[in-house]
Amino acid sequence: MTESKSSETNSDSSSLFWKKIWSNFHLWEKAVLVFFLFSLLVASLQLFNYRCLSAEQQPAFGGTYREGVVGQPRFLNPLYSPANNPDQDIVELVFAGLMKYDGQGGIIPDLAQEYHISEDGQTYRFILKDNLFWHDQQPLTTDDLIFTIRTIQNPDYKSPLRAGWLGVELEKISDREIKMKLDAPYASFLETATTKIIPRHIWKETPALTFPLAVSSTLSFIGSGPYRFESLDLDNQKRVQALNLEFFDQYHLTDRPYISRFVFRFYEDEDSLLKAAQRDEVDGFSLNNPGAEINSLRLSTYRLSMPRYFSVFFNPENSQLLAVNAIRKALQYSLNQEELIQLAAPRQGYLINSPILPDFYDFRAPDNGHRYEPAKAAELLDGLGYLLDSTSGYRYKQPTRASETFQSDLKVGSQGDEVRALQECLAGLPDIYPEGEATGYFGSKTKEAVIKFQETYSDDILAPWGFSNGTGVVSRTTRNKLNGVCFQEERQSEPLEFTLTTIDQPHLNKLAQALQEQWREAGIKVNIRYLASAELENEAVNPRDYEALLLGQVLGAIPDPLPFWHSSRKREPGVNLALYENEQADRLLEQARSTMDPAERQQLLEQLQDILLNDAPAIFLYQLDYLHFVSSSVQGYNVEKITAPSKRFSTVTDWYTKTRPDWGY
Repeated sequence: MTESKSSETNSDSSSLFWKKIWSNFHLWEKAVLVFFLFSLLVASLQLFNYRCLSAEQQPAFGGTYREGVVGQPRFLNPLYSPANNPDQDIVELVFAGLMKYDGQGGIIPDLAQEYHISEDGQTYRFILKDNLFWHDQQPLTTDDLIFTIRTIQNPDYKSPLRAGWLGVELEKISDREIKMKLDAPYASFLETATTKIIPRHIWKETPALTFPLAVSSTLSFIGSGPYRFESLDLDNQKRVQALNLEFFDQYHLTDRPYISRFVFRFYEDEDSLLKAAQRDEVDGFSLNNPGAEINSLRLSTYRLSMPRYFSVFFNPENSQLLAVNAIRKALQYSLNQEELIQLAAPRQGYLINSPILPDFYDFRAPDNGHRYEPAKAAELLDGLGYLLDSTSGYRYKQPTRASETFQSDLKVGSQGDEVRALQECLAGLPDIYPEGEATGYFGSKTKEAVIKFQETYSDDILAPWGFSNGTGVVSRTTRNKLNGVCFQEERQSEPLEFTLTTIDQPHLNKLAQALQEQWREAGIKVNIRYLASAELENEAVNPRDYEALLLGQVLGAIPDPLPFWHSSRKREPGVNLALYENEQADRLLEQARSTMDPAERQQLLEQLQDILLNDAPAIFLYQLDYLHFVSSSVQGYNVEKITAPSKRFSTVTDWYTKTRPDWGY
């Protein structure tokens, strides 16, 4: 009680003291003192503000980023996400793999602390980082890795990733170390190792039949990536409007992402997405067909290089016309690539001359690439007998009269109309004379075709002479068979016409129509067959039911074109869409896939591109970059090369919207 009174007395005394001093000041002295104190306060505030402005700004934690996406999430499971673009985007943030992509298209460790490759390129040893955790705090070990890969390998689960893991044997060394044995060297296996891992303790009891759609009752799918599931927003029809993610504070690559919340907002179509961007509902998005409307938005445009190209693939089994090399070359010479790009992809496309994409991989550009030479195209088609009809504007091959027959012996060095007729006859047999050139001169290619013809009909041509191998000389028995094959009945006028099949999608619609118009100008009639994406796969691509196919293909960070051009991949599930077959090309593809030396791989693939361009199984049109439109408030965006659209998030942990001054202490 005494202490309290003493304290109050001291306080009152101090207050009286300052009041007495203040009362002794004259009015002008009070004004000066107030002015001085006010100036000192302003100066201090200015100094603080100057320090804040002059200090280097550092990324700070916080903020929300909203990505607009067309479509709906379906398979919140990395084993099935390749079938749906929204799923791929979400999986990229929620799950992690042994390896990952950096912003330059390179492959770097993710869950792996380190890896080792045997000298023969068939054994890979991965060691996991310490203290890896799933989003539910359970430890992540090699048991999860083995469970994921064996599930993919099991045909009952029907994962689209299965082909990449066939022939891979797994051996657990410890909870942190695993050995993988390949049945053959595969230079791109590190890219396969970017496969996202799923937790064994969540999925081990799920049967194969329900595995693609199975998630927990709250849809809280568990991963080990930089973001984890927070909540789901549904509309009245139970369609997903938004999927909300929050940062994972135990993420293994950084302490945590700078952006604290990441939201995916879903839209029915690109028009709806664009309107949402105009209303400032999203901070980032991509469009298949970006238009002029984008220019009015306050966005940064990131042009990401991607090894994606569009081509017309020819099916020689469904079209005798397109089985002729000279016709395929004429179709190529008829196309103006620059004009096609301006019509179909003015902001994203740039021309290519090779399916190996030299610009993307820093390879040598081919010497025999695509050239726009309409006069050369006309010369080739005229030489094959496809003449321009002035009335219709299209080319037709004139009918052959039954009275015409081969009368003379023909051999290397012969020339004239009878040689031209011989070449035109053989051109109708693409397996025998794929070049199809009708020059009127009997050269080495014509001789090779005659030999093939003689050996095909050896019973009628060679057996009477006791020969087993063709001679390449057109004499009596060869002439008789040629006359029977070529002139057995009067032929009708043959139009230069084929059907082009493609996906019913705005970008490919524009491109198909531009191709149709350019070929029409060359006198070539092209019909267009549009199919929905699912229909294209089931009705055209898988059964190879098309004459010509307009489609895109995507390579990986480590180029491996074997699936697209090796003769063993001509049928489903292979993607050799041109049904291409060349023994030398097969050898180069096999060697390029197995070599671990990048310089050797480059040399092999450069040889391959020259062979492909000479054989012309397809016309390579242009490469298409990926455009990502992002709010200017987002900093730290450092992606330049990607292998798939979802990889635009490969460096998302570096993005930030908040900053703080760095005082340098």
